[in-house]
Amino acid sequence: MRAPAPAPGQSQLDLGPEPEAATRGTCSLRSSSRAVPCIPGTRLDPRWRGRLSPLWGLSEHTAPTPPRVRENVLHRDTQLHLPLSVLSLQDLVLDWEPRGVPPSLPEAATTMFSCVKPYEDQNYSALRRDCLRRKVLFEDPLFPATDDSLYYKGTPGPTVRWKRPKDICEDPRLFVDGISSHDLHQGQVGNCWFVAACSSLASRESLWQKVIPDWKEQEWDPEKPNAYTGIFHFHFWRFGEWVDVVIDDRLPTVNNQLIYCHSNSRNEFWCALVEKAYAKLAGCYQALDGGNTADALVDFTGGVSEPIDLTEGDFASNETKRNQLFERMLKVHSRGGLISASIKAVTAADMEARLACGLVKGHAYAVTDVRKVRLGHGLLAFFKSEKLDMIRLRNPWGEREWNGPWSDTSEEWQKVSKSEREKMGVTVQDDGEFWMTFEDVCRYFTDIIKCRLINTSYLSIHKTWEEARLRGAWTLHEDPRQNRSGGCINHKDTFFQNPQYIFDVKKPEDEVLICIQQRPKRSTRLGGQGREPGHWL
Repeated sequence: MRAPAPAPGQSQLDLGPEPEAATRGTCSLRSSSRAVPCIPGTRLDPRWRGRLSPLWGLSEHTAPTPPRVRENVLHRDTQLHLPLSVLSLQDLVLDWEPRGVPPSLPEAATTMFSCVKPYEDQNYSALRRDCLRRKVLFEDPLFPATDDSLYYKGTPGPTVRWKRPKDICEDPRLFVDGISSHDLHQGQVGNCWFVAACSSLASRESLWQKVIPDWKEQEWDPEKPNAYTGIFHFHFWRFGEWVDVVIDDRLPTVNNQLIYCHSNSRNEFWCALVEKAYAKLAGCYQALDGGNTADALVDFTGGVSEPIDLTEGDFASNETKRNQLFERMLKVHSRGGLISASIKAVTAADMEARLACGLVKGHAYAVTDVRKVRLGHGLLAFFKSEKLDMIRLRNPWGEREWNGPWSDTSEEWQKVSKSEREKMGVTVQDDGEFWMTFEDVCRYFTDIIKCRLINTSYLSIHKTWEEARLRGAWTLHEDPRQNRSGGCINHKDTFFQNPQYIFDVKKPEDEVLICIQQRPKRSTRLGGQGREPGHWL
């Protein structure tokens, strides 16, 4: 039996049928710590309110609900009690801790159990079966092999020919000798930010296997040539959900060479295909020219990125702050997160300008390792326990390395035992990868981006987080009570009509992460570049 319909102007959060005693579960907003938002514009089924209010501190409030425009993700420590009041919210993502889940959960409450959503309703399995049945190679009608998929403005350069891997080399493979951060090289488009994120991704097996699903099935099989259909698919995290992006394997070439991201091995194509799928999401390849590494890191992981301004924070001269930051980076890296670093380019002339130390301005580097390096040799090194905070970085160009202390041929490496160097994977070759002390990183780089993988498991031995994912919008309405576009702080009379998120932090040591994402326009020849800013707190 359902509760009475809400009054006009109200929406109702329907949690489905009342659970039986034997199937009662703990239903929570991810990040609520048994406290659910008070949602204007939403009225809870009264039968649930009595059951959930003691756990969540639930209350009722009504206000109009705007259309979905933006997703807001809030993460926080489980120790926090988080009464949360939300203005201008459309829908909630509810997670159920499985202690006997009610048999007929509504759509909102089953999000965590849902499958990856097909992008543009293209179902990979169905399309592949159709190609096998018709004995044809897949051609993607939504991302065709034309100039529209290359750029959204400007005139064509050299004649581009779209070719399948089998027409570029004799023995195409998704992977050659596994996957490595050394596989990638940036092409003609200025997407070092994306390639740097891919380099970080390649170093995490658990992460790249999410982005490249069923990779063994997608791999070329010389023994089964008839199983090849020219179709591939990849997963990306977009605005609160994983989407499955389908592409064909026609790649842009000039003189039989890939013009965009490519591998060391001529017959390895995983990075070129991932880049094509990501370009499809963006609208075209040119839309990847210039971007934010944080966006790609989040899209690859579903994590939360945190930008750090090394200059503003004065980390180079403040040893205490620098040590604290290194410990946080070490924790993020050890728990599977991704990190990148860059040097701001103040002027257009600074873009990709090489410094005397070998580093490049306006360029994104992948952080491929974070560790405390033991100095000394033999037993003396073990008992002396002198360690140095060090970072390994990689230039997406696959060349041009740091040439200062602890560079590949630096005499500083004599302070480290051979076994320690082997453990670190130190190589002496111009492959774009190099080590630096963290002090030098803070001195020469200006920005670091950490992408945390938020652990929400109740069974984890590490401290876990709770997560709330909320959708809202700035909307204009002539009725002040329904207006959700109050302007900046200069408009004091209307500022508080903006969407608001209010919560209490009970302990000084507790931490809150807030990520606000705005859905951008696709960058196409019809729609123009259409970039919109992200928002970080």
